[in-house]
Amino acid sequence: MSAAAFLALVADVRARLEAHPDTFTLQHLSGTRATEADLAAVEARLGVTLPPMLRALHLEVGAPFGLYWQVREGGKLDADDAPSGQLELVATDQLALHPPRVLRFTNDGYGNGFALDYRKKGAPRLVFFDHDEEKLTPRKEKTLDALFAAWAEVLFVNTETEPLDVDPVLELVWPEKAQPWPEKKPAPPGFVTLPFPADRCIGGVDFDGDRLFVCTYEGEVLIFDLVTHALVSTQAGLPALRTMARLPDGRLLTSSEAFGVFALPVDGAGTLRTPWLSQGAVALRVLDDEVLVIGDARGWLVDFAGQLRCEFAVPKNVIGIVEFPDRFVLAGDDEIACIDRATGARRWADATPTTGGLFARGEEVSLVLVGGGLVTWARDGKRIGKSPRKPKAHFSVVQTADRIVAARLGTLEVLDHTGKSLSQRAFATEADAVRVHLHPDGRRLLVRTDDALHLTEIDRL
Repeated sequence: MSAAAFLALVADVRARLEAHPDTFTLQHLSGTRATEADLAAVEARLGVTLPPMLRALHLEVGAPFGLYWQVREGGKLDADDAPSGQLELVATDQLALHPPRVLRFTNDGYGNGFALDYRKKGAPRLVFFDHDEEKLTPRKEKTLDALFAAWAEVLFVNTETEPLDVDPVLELVWPEKAQPWPEKKPAPPGFVTLPFPADRCIGGVDFDGDRLFVCTYEGEVLIFDLVTHALVSTQAGLPALRTMARLPDGRLLTSSEAFGVFALPVDGAGTLRTPWLSQGAVALRVLDDEVLVIGDARGWLVDFAGQLRCEFAVPKNVIGIVEFPDRFVLAGDDEIACIDRATGARRWADATPTTGGLFARGEEVSLVLVGGGLVTWARDGKRIGKSPRKPKAHFSVVQTADRIVAARLGTLEVLDHTGKSLSQRAFATEADAVRVHLHPDGRRLLVRTDDALHLTEIDRL
């Protein structure tokens, strides 16, 4: 790839983004061109030979040449969850060898970037250099031409960004480059699929008799009739909603990153009210006389009027929640923690190589393992029995009087209370996060993925 071809590549990405001025903000850096003498001095100082394309970029394009973009607040895309892109060539006089003989030639603003690995003889290898962890990740591309071409096709986003996270942007500005969604498997026999809109993403759900309330990341509250299975109401114009719970008086408690935790009038209609908390929540659990609010790293107990009772630290990325009259137990990333309901103090915590959904049996709490088996903690936090060295737990768990229904990605499993697996089936695709929700009547079960809702009777499993 010539310098001219590189500039054309960047210009194409820039033009695609600039075609949507209400959605993206862009910044462009113009570099200073190097001379042959400048590059000779760099090679002499570092004791390496620069690849021809890198030389051409510094001679004919200049550095720090760059393009930076991000999603605007209030645009067509959710700015809270959207990726951003940054292409920036390291200035010629800033090129340096990092241990162990790695030359970083792009910059993400934090000392990370694509680099050339000169540790072995011959042509240097292409790697991604992580400054904080001093970690090198080999690239599959063998040349700078291929690297920049592949990077442009994802709009110069951070290399750690998941491909599907870039898709909402690609679908808008470069549809042919968007990843095709995995083909959905039909729901197993005995399930009824509710008419959830195909272009929506589910944030949270809750039941109210024969009605199901669903909030979406597109800022809507949908109400389904569980008898006729029809979509009967849609309230739009809200921020992106991540989770929800029904309060005893019928109000709908929900959360967004932009607005925090707030209550909507009965049936989810009406306008936004003053938020209970300015921080967003990833989970809401209505207790006897208060609400447990779980954020990314903090938790709160709030009364039904929105008044704060206590605040406390929680495990990162809480997945499982079990409440007791005097405490609740939370499962997050590699940690189980027990929190005192009166004070918010930690009673105990246990690091574990896997966490997921929890269920309670008496005073004990257990993780449910895929394929059968339990990891169980007593009231005082001591593990009961032996635990596998590398257990694999279900993410979502509900329990009835005689069984457990659990889900992990594309797997739905039924177990008895001892952890013995009774049945296991594939559900949706392995890429889908399958979650299970038990209706208060203990009879109906809702199974949901990110964009589908399926209803069945517990006895049919």
